Amino acid sequence: MTRDDVSEVTNNLAVLIVAYRRAKNVSQILNICHLAEIDEIYISIDAPKAHTLDALTDHSLLLEEISNFERKTGRKVQKRISPVNQGCAANVLQGCDWAFESVVNLIVIEDDCIPTNAFIDFCRKQFKNLDLDSKIWLICGTQFVPVELTRTQAMLSKYALTWGWATTRNKWQEMRTFFHKPVSNFYFLNIFRFSKPESSFWSAGSRRARLGFTDVWDTVLLDAMRRKHRFAILPPLNLVLNLGSDSVSTHIQEDSKWTNLAVHDDYVPDSKLPKLNVDADKWLKRHFYEISFRHAFTTKITFLLDLVRPRKRRKYPKPLADRIAP
Repeated sequence: MTRDDVSEVTNNLAVLIVAYRRAKNVSQILNICHLAEIDEIYISIDAPKAHTLDALTDHSLLLEEISNFERKTGRKVQKRISPVNQGCAANVLQGCDWAFESVVNLIVIEDDCIPTNAFIDFCRKQFKNLDLDSKIWLICGTQFVPVELTRTQAMLSKYALTWGWATTRNKWQEMRTFFHKPVSNFYFLNIFRFSKPESSFWSAGSRRARLGFTDVWDTVLLDAMRRKHRFAILPPLNLVLNLGSDSVSTHIQEDSKWTNLAVHDDYVPDSKLPKLNVDADKWLKRHFYEISFRHAFTTKITFLLDLVRPRKRRKYPKPLADRIAP
């Protein structure tokens, strides 16, 4: 891991770009940040999974785009470049740890998502509400819920939609502890006890992510939010474009109804403290996460398959906590 000059700790608004091999997208995000007058720009770059010609070329193009941006704008981009492939989850988590050494308020954008100016403005307006309410952990820029339910009002939700999000250093310190904890025997002792479908869904997802069966981090976050009764601020309209699948996509193998959704750059946010929207959360549970009664049983089957064939089913041999350890 390498790091350029470290700036002094600041309350200014910063952006962390979590990058892999999408040079064109990163160039677009950098220009959006520049035009939005973001104070500091950080980029955490993961190494290619394989040293193929295409992968090495993409990596080289990515570094070239950053250099071109610095030359054209006269701005310095702080870079964290991993010498080995960490995977999506570890790159996000370690990137946040790294950036929060120097900043207090941080917007996080992965390189398959393009933010609007309205999203950046939404974060600016809502950051103070993270300090006002201890139960709010983050601000998000994605929205799937129909406008009839959002009623064109920002909302609190127990579901963090992390295709573009932001938080403060203090909130990150609370969140990050859940990623560094080893998986406790709780999962193994209680797996066959009946629990509500939603509890089963998030507990199982968190277990699999933390043990290395999946390469995700947001499932762990959402499980922690459920357990700690924490919330995210969501906009009333979608403010971040997820470009969908491409040749280097990790999680989306083909475009879905949730990618390439229209964004609303004309949205004018305010700084009011949002309220919990129960109807919108019910919609997300049913239509986006598709949580149902079956998860009380299918999660147990998955657990048994993971237990019987762990090596074959794991993406990473080491647990997430070990992969992100300092």
